[in-house]
Amino acid sequence: MSTEVRMPKASPIVTIDSLDLEAQGVARQSNEEGGKVLFIRGALPTEQVTYTITREKARFAKAKLHELIKPAVYRTTPRCTYFGVCGGCSMQHLDFAAQIAMKQRVLEDDLWHIGRIKPDEILRPIAGPAWHYRHRGRLSVIDRSIKKGTILVGFHEHNSSYVADMLTCEVIPKRISDLLVPMRELVGSLSIRDRVPQIEFAVGEDVNQPSTPQIALVIRHLLPLTPTDLQNLEAFAKHHQVGIWLQAQGPETAKPFYPTE
Repeated sequence: MSTEVRMPKASPIVTIDSLDLEAQGVARQSNEEGGKVLFIRGALPTEQVTYTITREKARFAKAKLHELIKPAVYRTTPRCTYFGVCGGCSMQHLDFAAQIAMKQRVLEDDLWHIGRIKPDEILRPIAGPAWHYRHRGRLSVIDRSIKKGTILVGFHEHNSSYVADMLTCEVIPKRISDLLVPMRELVGSLSIRDRVPQIEFAVGEDVNQPSTPQIALVIRHLLPLTPTDLQNLEAFAKHHQVGIWLQAQGPETAKPFYPTE
């Protein structure tokens, strides 16, 4: 006896009106469909799309892009392999200049709707590089060795507690991106590999002086490190020319490990 598989009902076509702070396209259902505000992940202003609802409330619904009927002129191909899965960034499908304009529009809208503030003058935005601009961040760590034999170091997947299986990143500095795989190997060498929940990073402005580490890694560990662990950490720091701090509990417990000064 065969079982009929029901496919999700196709939604009507909607036009995206704006973008919210989470880079979700904002639209509204017709009155016949319920008249709810829609927040559609992956959709951009002016685009015509169909969608699939993922979460529904009384007055609004969350959805994901199902089919792109009419793309926006500023839509572009994401540079990162993991975009859409990794939650580290949300606008790579939007041209860089358009990203800045959208963020400015969101800020203006919030100033008005929250505080009824309308600027007399808006200055030109101060813009940095389009890529490798995030000089501080927190990477999550998870030990998957029991099931898949590897350590993951990276950002969480979009709206998930899972860590993205990422080998590179286009928004963090390239030197940190290049360390994602070595950091996996470092954590895997520790006796407490399943008790290292996160690694924070901070990058100084000058990373071109190998004699003075300009990268700081703060390694959070829930159990004491063994002498062998400490040797592995020091060897890693020397080889990759980075500074390492250790944090056993709250932020106030963070202290320099290498170099000691």
